[in-house]
Amino acid sequence: MTAAVCLAGLAPYSEEYDWYGGMVDDSSLRAARKGRETRLQHGETQEFDPTSFTDADWSALRGTWGPLGEDAGAAGDVAAEADDDLAYVAPWGFSAADVRVPVLLVHGGEDRIVPASHSEWLVRNLPDA
Repeated sequence: MTAAVCLAGLAPYSEEYDWYGGMVDDSSLRAARKGRETRLQHGETQEFDPTSFTDADWSALRGTWGPLGEDAGAAGDVAAEADDDLAYVAPWGFSAADVRVPVLLVHGGEDRIVPASHSEWLVRNLPDA
């Protein structure tokens, strides 16, 4: 690998700082921290919170990016979504300091799903971000 790009990525889960800070709805990730069964149960009743997107997001989703907005509001595969959340809150298995390629971090400053503080953590902890 010669380089990597990370678009609105989550920093590794940590209790050392407010990892959930700035998320409009952190309930899925909190449920995942309690285990797969809890996350699966949560997924059966969870509904998309439209305030997760800003006015600018909704405006973009009314245009060319419309299909993405339809996907965001659609009910998905509860088990697949649980697997994603379980992975987000699991240890990476390596340290950010071990990444030896340049990493381009791209993140919206007003992101309400994955707050920009995650990319800020990554830029501080990746050797070449």
